[in-house]
Amino acid sequence: MAREYQLFIGGSWKAGREIREIRSPADGKVVARSHMGGVEDMQAAVTAAAEAAPAMRELSSHERAKILGQ
Repeated sequence: MAREYQLFIGGSWKAGREIREIRSPADGKVVARSHMGGVEDMQAAVTAAAEAAPAMRELSSHERAKILGQ
């Protein structure tokens, strides 16, 4: 089964307006499904990022990576 990627906005996963299939160029099989956001999703993501920036700036790169799931 192909992995599905939702939108991550403001610390929460969210379904997008539509889902697009990502296909392997080698064999055409579906390798993932990606949720696509609209203008409202983009605006919410920019607002959430701007609000989080001051707190994130205070963290080390290792702490930020841990938060982001790296």
